[in-house]
Amino acid sequence: MNKICKEYISDAKKFFPIMGKNERGYLRGIISELEDCIERESITTKQELYVKYRQPYDLANDYYSRFETDEIVKKIRIAKYIKMLIISIIITMFVVASVFSTLTIHRSLQYSREEMVDTEEYNLESATEHPNGYTIHNNIQSEGFVTDNNTIYEDETIS
Repeated sequence: MNKICKEYISDAKKFFPIMGKNERGYLRGIISELEDCIERESITTKQELYVKYRQPYDLANDYYSRFETDEIVKKIRIAKYIKMLIISIIITMFVVASVFSTLTIHRSLQYSREEMVDTEEYNLESATEHPNGYTIHNNIQSEGFVTDNNTIYEDETIS
C-alpha cells in the first residue's frame, strides 16, 4: 500500500463513528480499489485521488447506507459502554495502586520511626556521666540524638 492510499484510508477512518470488525473489512476491500485507481489514473496527490475516486466521507456514507438507523445506533451505544467500562477499569486500577503505595509508604515511615526510637533508647542506655559533668557515649551512633554541648565520645580525652 503506497503513501497516498494510507493517507486516504486514514482520512476515511475519521468518518466512521465506530471501527469494528466489519468496518475494518470494508476498508480492506477499498484498498485494492484505491491501488487500482492510483495506478490506472497515475495519481500523485491525495487531492487528485479525492477528485477521481471519491471523498473519504462518501465511503462512510456508502457503508452505513446499507444498515438501518437502529442498528447503527445500537453499535454506537455498545461502543460507548465498552469505552466507559475500559475507562472505569483504568481509574479503579489507578485508585487501587495509589492506596497501595500510600499504605506502603506509611508502613515504611512507621518502621523507620520505630527504628529511630529503638536507637535513641539504646544510645541513652549506653551513656555514662563523668565526674566533671560531661556525658560519655560508648558508641558513635548517638551523635545525631544528643544535643547538649557537654557531650564527649569515648575516643576523646576529658580535661
